[in-house]
Amino acid sequence: MDKQDVKENKGKLKEDLQTAIDAEHTASVYFKYAASLIKNGKVRATFYNFADLAEKNKGLLLGYLKNAGVNNFVLEDKCKLCQLNPTSFSLLGALNLGLEIINASIRSYSELLDLSGDKEDKELFRRLLKEKNQQRNFLQKERRFARIEKDKSDLLDSYSITEAISHIWE
Repeated sequence: MDKQDVKENKGKLKEDLQTAIDAEHTASVYFKYAASLIKNGKVRATFYNFADLAEKNKGLLLGYLKNAGVNNFVLEDKCKLCQLNPTSFSLLGALNLGLEIINASIRSYSELLDLSGDKEDKELFRRLLKEKNQQRNFLQKERRFARIEKDKSDLLDSYSITEAISHIWE
C-alpha cells in the first residue's frame, strides 16, 4: 500500500467511525422510545438494556475516534425518529425503524472491520457486529410477534392513530 492509499484508508476509517457513532446514538434514542411502546416488562427491560449498550458503545467509539486523531467531532442528530411525532408510530412501525437503524450499524461495523488492520480493533468491531446481529434477531422476533398481534387486534391497535382515523372516514 502506498502513502496515498494509507491516507485514504485512515480517512475512510474516521468517516466510518463517525457514522457508527451516529448510528449508536440513533439506536439509543430509538430503543428508549420503543421501550415506551412495549407493555411486556421483560421485553421493555431488554429495550432499555439495548439503549444503555448503545450509549456505552457510542462512548467507546468516541474514545476510539479521539485516538485516531479526531478531537473536534460533533455528533449530528441524524435520527429520523427524532424528527417524527411519536404518536404517528405503531409498534410495528417502530420495530421496522429499529431494524433499519440496526442494519445501518451492521453495515458500519462490517466496513470498519474490513478497514481496520489492528488485531484488537478487529476484535472490537467483531464484538460490536455480533451484538448488533443479536439485536437484529431480537427485533425480527418481536416484529413477527407484533404482526401476529396486529392480525388479532382491532383497527386502532393495527394502525398508527393517523392511519386509523383516515380509515374510519373511508
